[in-house]
Amino acid sequence: MSNMHLAFISELPKEHFPFWQDGLNAALRYLADTYNWQIDIYNIPSMTKANVPNGADFYLFWGALDRPQHSRRLFARQGLCFGGGPTYHPNMKNFDIVVVENKIDISPFEQRGIKTLQAFGTNTQLFKPMNLPKAFEFIYPAAFAKWKNHERFVDYVKKHSPVLPKSSKGSLVNPSLAVGYMQPGGWEKECYEVCEKNGILVLPWVPTEALARLYNMSWSAIVTADPMGGCQRTVLEAKACNVPIVVESESEKLQEFATLSHQNVVENWNEKTYGEKLKQGIEEVVN
Repeated sequence: MSNMHLAFISELPKEHFPFWQDGLNAALRYLADTYNWQIDIYNIPSMTKANVPNGADFYLFWGALDRPQHSRRLFARQGLCFGGGPTYHPNMKNFDIVVVENKIDISPFEQRGIKTLQAFGTNTQLFKPMNLPKAFEFIYPAAFAKWKNHERFVDYVKKHSPVLPKSSKGSLVNPSLAVGYMQPGGWEKECYEVCEKNGILVLPWVPTEALARLYNMSWSAIVTADPMGGCQRTVLEAKACNVPIVVESESEKLQEFATLSHQNVVENWNEKTYGEKLKQGIEEVVN
């Protein structure tokens, strides 16, 4: 279906929104470029007043079920890109379709009679192999939040990092790196403090283009998030960059993608396949 008018409503930190270039963003651009879809993107934290106008054919939200904007149906046809958290909430009845990243999240919605589709991928235009010098032994790209388990990352680095040579100034060559969103007001600051106390470099959130380079400057990526902690994007991004990744977690959501090869991710979990799945689900509802 051409000339679809899609409104996409995200909930990213407003300082990150101008630099949003992950697989979902690339999938939306693919739909606009390939099928001439009109796609208007709204980011609730960036709006002085959260007011999305009527007139689109379909409204696609991103986020968790328990957010205030999902407490009632706002539009005739609307769906949710499920951003994690509990799979049951009374708000789920307000969506015509729920798009999930993992197979494990399909049945909880389908069992309650909600149309559900798995669609996921990474931006292979940005996340790709680069011939860059290796500066970091291990990288963990994740928000500094408790459910990301940075203490497990520290333990892994301490157990598996070789005895690294020091530079002439005494600093380690090829240290490890933790990079991600630091919550305002020092909330859960212990997540990055434990890294710093153990000789791991820490960076706040960086734009997607910088992150892709940091992956390529690392020998390996590590993820240690718990089942509620996400990080599925991290697995696909590292694999798209052809950087080895260790899933040090019991999370079934992470394990689903852990065995994918670089080629499999590039061919089957890219922005185009992501966009095609979104198109399929949206058109089924609209038609």
